[in-house]
Amino acid sequence: EADAIGFNVLTRAGFDSSGMARMFELLQKEARTNGGNAPEFLLTHPLTESRIAFAKERERNTDDHNFYSSLGFQLIRVRAMLYQTTEKERPITLLALINSVPEGLKEPVKLYADVLSAIDLGQPKRAQELAQQLALQPDHLYFRLLNAKVMVANGQFEQAVALLETQLAESPDNIAIKTFLAQTLLNAGYGPQALSAFQSLSKERPEDPWIWQQLAKAASQTKSLLTVYKANAEYHQLTGDISQGVAELKLARAYASNDPIEFARLDHRINELQTLFKQLDFGR
Repeated sequence: EADAIGFNVLTRAGFDSSGMARMFELLQKEARTNGGNAPEFLLTHPLTESRIAFAKERERNTDDHNFYSSLGFQLIRVRAMLYQTTEKERPITLLALINSVPEGLKEPVKLYADVLSAIDLGQPKRAQELAQQLALQPDHLYFRLLNAKVMVANGQFEQAVALLETQLAESPDNIAIKTFLAQTLLNAGYGPQALSAFQSLSKERPEDPWIWQQLAKAASQTKSLLTVYKANAEYHQLTGDISQGVAELKLARAYASNDPIEFARLDHRINELQTLFKQLDFGR
């Protein structure tokens, strides 16, 4: 049963469905090196041979279309690789990644990687030149978002905002579009719009410290001091600095002294964080 659940998790996460059988084969090889197995009825787990047979049977009965062969999955792999490697390591790592991509996806995946790399290396004009080739690639959301990223890199904020708003109208629940749009509004200096966007995101994803950090920046742009204090407080408590979070809330409470309802809300939140601080025993 655990193998069945594990196999489903593996394939839904986009990994090659043959991976489980290959892993068991490696385990079997290791067991033989170390003297083989006891009889199956004495084991807490089935014999590795049984698990290999099970995994291969599941693989045969799995729909050939899986996330690994999807363009979206491969583009996310590229993004993860770029953010996890240094500039020096990148060429070799990227080559290995491209070699592992299904043949029909190599060209669009490499183009996506080249454009992202150019932006990351501070080469906006090169990114813009490369991005012209995206028109020849499949119409995919991640390519449209990449176009917006190129526009931002070249200071074309209005065009980027217009593109992202169009995408959001088509996919109103897409968190990637929402966060990118909010960040673009902030970087473009559209303070009130950025503030509204990050306030909505903070309600949708209240456990994300990055959103609270950006909300504080947007509030600072619009001189909304109370929101700055409150957002900073949430950012600090989510990143482990509860005492600083309490300090920010006390500043907010003092600022809201003429608003009894807001004052009471802040006082309650201060008590919550102080209780949490004591429970975690950070005060020693």
